[in-house]
Amino acid sequence: MNNFISLLFFLSGITGLVYEVLWAKYLSLLLGNTAQAHTIVLATFLGGLALGNAILGPQADKVSNHLRLYGWLELG
Repeated sequence: MNNFISLLFFLSGITGLVYEVLWAKYLSLLLGNTAQAHTIVLATFLGGLALGNAILGPQADKVSNHLRLYGWLELG
């Protein structure tokens, strides 16, 4: 079971990395500059992490099954 969960975490991370690269490529075509595109992608990613922590952080501590919460968040 632990290996399966580790595989799911790995695949989730790879998927997120692929999305980041694709967004950076699309934005670099739109903006004409890769530095600006990477800055926007990184700022959006870190801003999303901060916003998710601020909104869902206190509620996540109250959940009994953290893995189920993570699964629902991934599906969302």
